[in-house]
Amino acid sequence: MMQLVIGSLVGLEPVTFPDSSSYIHFSDVRNVGYPYFIHGLFSLGGDLRTVVIAQHLLLVPATIYLTFSVLKLTDSNWMAASVALLVLLNPFTIQFHNQILTESLFFSLSVIFLAALCQVSHNGDLRHAVVMGGALALAIAIKPIAYAFLPIIPMMLWINWPLLKSRPVKFLLYALMPVVAGLIAENLAHHYRHGQEARISLAPIHLFAKGSLVASNGENPFEADDPAYQLWQVVERDFAPVRDLIRSSPTLPAESYLSAKYEVFAQYQFARQEIAQAADSAGISSSEMMKKVGVERLLQNPLGYVRLVALNFYSVWTFYVASHPWSYAEINHYQEALMPLPFAEGAGFPEVIRPVKTAYIILPAIWSVAAAALGVIVFGIISLLRGKEMTSRFRVMLTASLLMHGYCLLVALTGIGIARYALSLWPFMVMTSLLLVLQLHHKKR
Repeated sequence: MMQLVIGSLVGLEPVTFPDSSSYIHFSDVRNVGYPYFIHGLFSLGGDLRTVVIAQHLLLVPATIYLTFSVLKLTDSNWMAASVALLVLLNPFTIQFHNQILTESLFFSLSVIFLAALCQVSHNGDLRHAVVMGGALALAIAIKPIAYAFLPIIPMMLWINWPLLKSRPVKFLLYALMPVVAGLIAENLAHHYRHGQEARISLAPIHLFAKGSLVASNGENPFEADDPAYQLWQVVERDFAPVRDLIRSSPTLPAESYLSAKYEVFAQYQFARQEIAQAADSAGISSSEMMKKVGVERLLQNPLGYVRLVALNFYSVWTFYVASHPWSYAEINHYQEALMPLPFAEGAGFPEVIRPVKTAYIILPAIWSVAAAALGVIVFGIISLLRGKEMTSRFRVMLTASLLMHGYCLLVALTGIGIARYALSLWPFMVMTSLLLVLQLHHKKR
C-alpha cells in the first residue's frame, strides 16, 4: 500500500535519459536483462508508463521478504519496520523507479539479495542461498557492476563457518549454480538477439579515458610509423591542459568533480576523428585503438591510475561532489579564474555550481556509514582470524560492509564515481547502520 501511495505521489511518469534508448532499442553494448524486461511488458500491450508501474510494484515483494528476514534476524518488530520504511522512503531511490534505467530493478534485486543474506547468516537455511544466487544472476543480467556481489558468496562461507562448516560444498553449489545458469542464459539470450558477433565491450572506452587523464613519462612507446603514435601525440598534447587543471585543483572535491567530468568527456567525445583515422590506418577497430593507447599510458604511470581510482572511490561515497556544501564556492572561483575551461562546451560544465542544502545532512551521514562499515570490516576480520564467535547480526553487518566497500572499489577501478552507483547500496547502508545502533544499544544495556 505504501509503495502504491509513493508511486501515486511521484506521478508514475517515465523519465528517460540518453542511456535509456540503448535499453529500449536493445543496444549490443548492454546486457539483455533490462531490455527484455522492457520489451516483455511492451509485448503485453504496455508502454514506458507500464514499465514504471512494474518497477514500483516489484519492490513490494522484495521489501516484504526483507522485512520478515530482519524480523527473524533481530526478533524486533521495530527493527523490521524501520528497515522497511527507510528502504522505501528515500526520495532519491524513489526516483529510480520512474527512470528507464537499470537502477530500479537492480535496487529491488539488491533488496532480495540482502534479505536472503540475512536468512543464511541467521540460521544457515540453504533454500535462501538459492534465492541469493538467483537474485545475483538476474542482477548481473541487468547490470554488470553486480559482479561486485560475487566475491561475497565465498566470503560468507568464511564469515558463517559455524553455521555452514558441515556443508560448505552444498552452500557453494546452492548459491553459485543459479549464478552460472544465469550467466549462460544471459549469453544465450544475447546471441539470440544480436547474432554470433562478439559482444561489444565498453572497456576500451574506459581505458582510453583513464589513460588520457594520467600523465605519461613523456616518451611515446610506439614507432613513428605506427598509427597509434599520432593518437598518442594528440592525447599527450591536447589533453595536457585538462591534466594540469585537475592536478592544480584547490580542494579534493574540486579535483574529483573535474576529474569525473573530463573522464566522461574523454570516453565519448575527445579525439573521435583522430581515433577513427588511426584505427583505419592500422586496419583495426576504434575500440582496439583506444585500448592500445589507453593501456600503454596506464602502464607508464600506474601510480597515476591508483590516484584516479582513489578520486573515483571518494566520489562514489560523496553523493554531492558537484555541489559540495563546503567547497562549491572554491570550485566556482577556480573555474571562473581559468575560463574558458578546456573543452568546456563538450564537457558540459555549468556556469555556476549551486550548493544542495540537503548535502549538509546527507554528506556527513554517508561518510559516517562508510567509516562505520570500514570499522566493522577491521573488527570483523580480526575476530575471524582470532576465531572469536560473532552474533548473526554482526555477521550480517560484516558481510554488508564488505559488499559496500568492494562494490565502490570495483566502480572506482572500472568506471567513474557518480551518485546513482552508490545510491544502489542504500539497503545495505540502512541495514548496517541500524544493526550497528542495535548492537551498541544492547552493549550499553
